[in-house]
Amino acid sequence: MSATALRLSHAFRRNLGLITRHTGDVSEEAALVRAGEGSSLNWVVGHCLASRTRILESLGALPEGLDVSAVRGCYGRGTAPYPDAAWLLTDLLRWLEASQTQLESALSTANLSVPSESPFGALPLADLLDQFAWHEATHAGQLAVLRRVAALVGA
Repeated sequence: MSATALRLSHAFRRNLGLITRHTGDVSEEAALVRAGEGSSLNWVVGHCLASRTRILESLGALPEGLDVSAVRGCYGRGTAPYPDAAWLLTDLLRWLEASQTQLESALSTANLSVPSESPFGALPLADLLDQFAWHEATHAGQLAVLRRVAALVGA
């Protein structure tokens, strides 16, 4: 694995560790509680999974059995969750873990210099993946606050 691929793999692994830590022992009900008009813990984890599916699609490495269109519809629009359609937090986390395994495997052989279309214009794949890792890290940090909001449900 190239040094760039290894760095990206570690960044996504760290993000997954933060996501797992901040969602630990939060109930399924509490995970759906929104922070005011903002998002919920469940919404953020679903959003991270949906972002990872975009990465994995570009690498041709989606986890077997994962329905990408279902993932993108499972957590809502804007920051508003769809409680009736939301996947269980435990399922979202399980798929995130599976995505990490697929991502690490795909990065080991990917040509990270190929140009890729993105919301930011054409970028080398390495730069696009770096942007996604940064984006996911921002949301992983956001989960620390949403965990406290979710804890208020149990209080």
